[in-house]
Amino acid sequence: MPIYEIFEEAFGSDITLLVVNARHMKNVPGKKTDMRDPEWISTLLRAGLLNGSFIPEKRIRKFRDLNRNRKSVIRDITSQKNRVEKFLQGSGFRLSSFISDIFGASGRNIIRHLIEHGQIDRASLDSCLKTKTSIDEILMSVNGTLSEHQKAFLKILRIYPILCFF
Repeated sequence: MPIYEIFEEAFGSDITLLVVNARHMKNVPGKKTDMRDPEWISTLLRAGLLNGSFIPEKRIRKFRDLNRNRKSVIRDITSQKNRVEKFLQGSGFRLSSFISDIFGASGRNIIRHLIEHGQIDRASLDSCLKTKTSIDEILMSVNGTLSEHQKAFLKILRIYPILCFF
């Protein structure tokens, strides 16, 4: 917990807290030594020469923390999805050439089938797809094969949590 929040909880609105950038104090002429810094800072404050930094109210700070965390989670999920797509393309499965979102319903079905079986045939592909498109063109895009190692690697990439939630 930052020191500002500790003081804010301890004193509430009884005193005014001011967070000041040290660079601003150095720009004000005068002697500044380690022993006399507190005196110098209090003199500058009484003279009105210090401007406090902007610190939003507590509810806005909490919202910012939540928003930063949300962005971080989205970035992690996107990174993992890109890793899965790149891995599949390297194995001969170019799902994104015929599916706009490979983590949509059809794409998830195909990936699940690939994890279980390592390859996909016409009948399996037809049952995985939610839309009726040209299966012959799609079969050319998914003509690879996954080895046992590659299937295990897809599981390590934690594909199931991504597929379950997104």
